[in-house]
Amino acid sequence: RIGNLEFNHFVDYMQRLNTKEMLDIANSDNYYANFSLTEYRDYLDMQAQMYGYVKEKYPDNWLTSLQIMKAKFNAWKKLHKDERFLNNVSKLKHLEYSDGKYCIVIPTKTSDVVDEGVHLGHCVGSYVNRIVDGETNILFMRKVSEPEESLVTLEFKDNTLCQYKGYGDRPVTEEEDKF
Repeated sequence: RIGNLEFNHFVDYMQRLNTKEMLDIANSDNYYANFSLTEYRDYLDMQAQMYGYVKEKYPDNWLTSLQIMKAKFNAWKKLHKDERFLNNVSKLKHLEYSDGKYCIVIPTKTSDVVDEGVHLGHCVGSYVNRIVDGETNILFMRKVSEPEESLVTLEFKDNTLCQYKGYGDRPVTEEEDKF
């Protein structure tokens, strides 16, 4: 399915591209030198997802328009993902807690979870899509004196603490477990 394209308009568009834009790069090694129906469909689908409709069916500068649309769409997807992430984790605010030595911190963006995995050398960064989809939740345990420093990552799912790991998937200490 490619929108509600009319065949004659599409053929006219292809002819215009062949004479205006494609001939200039026909002899280049550029990957985008050939018009691809798959990419054209993706171009239209990206618009439909972002705007709710197709804003521009027949761009004058196909290659430039395609590159711009890809960049816009990737930025839109990240923003949309971060909004869904924030919506899901905002429901966990009641779990923020401190006993004076340790505290529970709620991540506020997807990059917080990815950074946690990098800093602690474990796989929590791969959980981002599951958090966005509402399948699980991730919380951070920190020292109150160092709230920005990764210490222990906790997975909270179905109102249950499923797992908690420190650096390199180390088990928590007795003191951390008590908290």
